[in-house]
Amino acid sequence: MPASGKDLRFELLDHTADLSVKIFGRSHKEIFSNAVYAFNKITVDEFSGISGETELSITSGTIENLFVDFLSRLIFELDANSIIYVGIKEFSLNNNSMKTIMSFSKIGDSHEYSNVIKGITYHDLVYDVIDGFAIVVFDI
Repeated sequence: MPASGKDLRFELLDHTADLSVKIFGRSHKEIFSNAVYAFNKITVDEFSGISGETELSITSGTIENLFVDFLSRLIFELDANSIIYVGIKEFSLNNNSMKTIMSFSKIGDSHEYSNVIKGITYHDLVYDVIDGFAIVVFDI
């Protein structure tokens, strides 16, 4: 499922039971943005329009924990509120505390999911902005 050439945002990696994803980016904002894109492609793939914008703030002990907490929030909002984040409009990161303005879309109750993600695992987790990628395993 990888995109071609320089537009590569993510690729699925081989994994026995869950979904392992390598997310690319040259900055924290790009890695987090591409994680949103990958999450959408893996879960709902298609949705219509933007319903609004919201501010999201998360603080965690490490950048890896922050990344997992962010992805966990995406899962929660989809499961609990039928909201899928479409993209990051503003992004700031300071001492493992992030603040974003994100656009979102409301998903209808009858929407079909490609994959139902139950959670994020720390197994094989990598977050490396210097080398330009993160690896995360989604528990499906």
